[in-house]
Amino acid sequence: MVAVFLTFALSGPLAPKEMGVILAVAVAIDAAIVRLLLLPMILRLGGHRIWGRPNWLGRVLPHVRFSH
Repeated sequence: MVAVFLTFALSGPLAPKEMGVILAVAVAIDAAIVRLLLLPMILRLGGHRIWGRPNWLGRVLPHVRFSH
């Protein structure tokens, strides 16, 4: 996606150039910092509580079993 957005920087008018560079930087920051550093750190610090389900949601959702 970064490469696709950077191709907008090669276009003629100024608006697509700005949009392409800004979107490329945003995608690169999201991929590098948020998904590779922040999210694993938050999941490790949160531990088992991250994967929990609130009680009210457990009552609302149907109980589904997968069996043959």
